[in-house]
Amino acid sequence: MISLLKKIAAQPWLRSSHGMNVLLIVSGLLTGLCVCFPVLGVLEWVSLVPALIVFFLLAGDADVPLRRLYRCGFVYNYAFSVVIFHWFFYMYPLEFTGVPRLVALAIVLVATLGLSLLQSLFAALLPVVLALVSRGRIATKLPFLQIIVTAALWGVREWAQTLNWTGVPWGRLALGQASFPLMLQTASWFGPYFVTFIIVLVNGCIAYALLHADRRRLCALVGVGVFALQLTCGGIIMLTDTARATEEPIKVAAIQGNVGSADKWDASNQETFDIYYELTVKAAEQGADVIVWPETAVPIDFDDYAGYRDPLISLAREHEVVLVLGAFVHESSEVSYNAVRLIDETGTMREEFYAKRHLVPFGEYVPLRPVIEAVLPFLTEISMLSTDTEAGEDAAVFETNIGQIGSLVCFDSIYEQLALDAAREGAELICIVTNDSWFFDSAAVHMHNAQAKLRAIETGRYVVRAANTGVSSIITPTGKELARLDALKEGIVTSEVEMRQGMTLYTRIGNLFVYVCLAGCAVLLAERAVNGIDARVKRAKAQK
Repeated sequence: MISLLKKIAAQPWLRSSHGMNVLLIVSGLLTGLCVCFPVLGVLEWVSLVPALIVFFLLAGDADVPLRRLYRCGFVYNYAFSVVIFHWFFYMYPLEFTGVPRLVALAIVLVATLGLSLLQSLFAALLPVVLALVSRGRIATKLPFLQIIVTAALWGVREWAQTLNWTGVPWGRLALGQASFPLMLQTASWFGPYFVTFIIVLVNGCIAYALLHADRRRLCALVGVGVFALQLTCGGIIMLTDTARATEEPIKVAAIQGNVGSADKWDASNQETFDIYYELTVKAAEQGADVIVWPETAVPIDFDDYAGYRDPLISLAREHEVVLVLGAFVHESSEVSYNAVRLIDETGTMREEFYAKRHLVPFGEYVPLRPVIEAVLPFLTEISMLSTDTEAGEDAAVFETNIGQIGSLVCFDSIYEQLALDAAREGAELICIVTNDSWFFDSAAVHMHNAQAKLRAIETGRYVVRAANTGVSSIITPTGKELARLDALKEGIVTSEVEMRQGMTLYTRIGNLFVYVCLAGCAVLLAERAVNGIDARVKRAKAQK
């Protein structure tokens, strides 16, 4: 692979616009495939090289206009984004919404191509900022700094996607290592963006070495050293996973009824309830201490349906089992939450509940509703809910006799901050309830499950993940799956886990690493701006 990249880097066509576009597209597609299918994750350590060759070539050339760098950033990111969002096509023809097939096709196209566009418009700024830094006085004197700045900017860009609804942190580079937990362990120290930083740094060393023959030895030493250090640290963390259990191990179960969105809304609630109830009885009889249902497994508010609530209360009391249930909570006719309810081992349904904090745009609410209704009204037809769902505001950790249980609902699980909040609030076990039935058996269900692995590593907690149609899994604090039930199957996932206390370094410091990267880049940009102003002042004086 390296020799092939050397030959490519030496080709004259590389510096042509067409040649660069080819490199950017190939790099974006290959990296996207690694994120979608982590079994290819080993390629992620070189997949960014073609794009970085282009970025490095153009960023350091003061004659190249910034708009060209923006175009290059857009080409790479659009190719990458189309791959990581390709699974939207599996949702066609959106039968669960009842919309006509032509409308369904429009929705799928807008979701895939439009979301990719939205993500790329911002992400394309990365090589622009890199150019501004690279052309500054400090970076000119320390050219190797270009690699570090690129890695830092990549991490900052991924973090920035978590800040508002327009950014969807679905394609973090760390996900490409989900099949190799050893490479993810440093996320427990500095978070997933540090893993991204390391991946980009190694790719950057290779790209820089291909462009600068006189620095190949240094780049090789740094690249190999960083990779080896990441591998070594991962091994040390996994071998010295010293967090202690608060009690004896408990047995947990995730229930997967394999009732998809179209079925659970069209079928009678009783039919769906019976499936989940029978599986729950089996799990309880097998000795489960905690049983987790998926997101809105039965799309009701249990407070309104005693016929469904009371059998579960009796079951919990009889078997002394804690039931964690995905359900709706209606505070009024206009205010409802996608929530998690808990029935404790005494058979008490707790009044408190966890409400989903990151709602799915267009699925649970319509952002900028007046604009969307005027411009793209068919997007308002995706949701199966009659009104917008309200977002929760806190971690709402449940206290039980076996320990403290934290919750995340579906989309919540791709935001690391929410899992950190739960751990800081005392959660000793994290339960993720989700409905991935919209994705069938596409790459999306596996990508979403990979996000849960990151949350486990980051917080140092066992994670129990229950999905309506899969993937359901039980994950260790080092990202290993103890048990798993693949998509489109009915069954129970069980395993013994520990209730974990203590906090990982990342839980304590949060995204401090990102802030350091952000501050470093800001200082370099400020230096460039000051020097630019100083140069203009001197030119003005000379002209006088």
